[in-house]
Amino acid sequence: MPGRALECAALNHHPAPDGFAHQCDVFQPHQLQNVDGYVHLIELKRINECIYTLFKATRRCGGEYAFTYLSDRYMDSRDVIRVTKKNSLEECLVECLDEKSIPCRSISFNRTDGGCHVSADSQLTKPQAIRLNNNPNFRIDYYENNCYNREYFI
Repeated sequence: MPGRALECAALNHHPAPDGFAHQCDVFQPHQLQNVDGYVHLIELKRINECIYTLFKATRRCGGEYAFTYLSDRYMDSRDVIRVTKKNSLEECLVECLDEKSIPCRSISFNRTDGGCHVSADSQLTKPQAIRLNNNPNFRIDYYENNCYNREYFI
């Protein structure tokens, strides 16, 4: 809508079968009133890909999106503070957002084994520590905590 602002609380992307006519549904805050937990928008760095993730977190991010996503990337294991097993990506993201004992600047989530790799560093603080995953049998993705890095917690 040209000339009109629309507050976006969540976004849902539907890829088109033909690869051209993608559909994005924008949800305003009043449409999410009956949602249990906070809705955080995760910006994906691939064109025409966007998702939102619903999860429960005790800390709320006031920025445009909580995490920046890099597919098939991970933080070097020497810069990982701890690894815990999680049932889902959402549980891993919540661990990072709610972390108070260390500065959680990023996580790498291993979709193969549920490993949640918490790091006090990020691509901003240690760009040389970001690794590319070339193993097709090992699925791991990198998520940078934009709330921590830009002090967006409210």
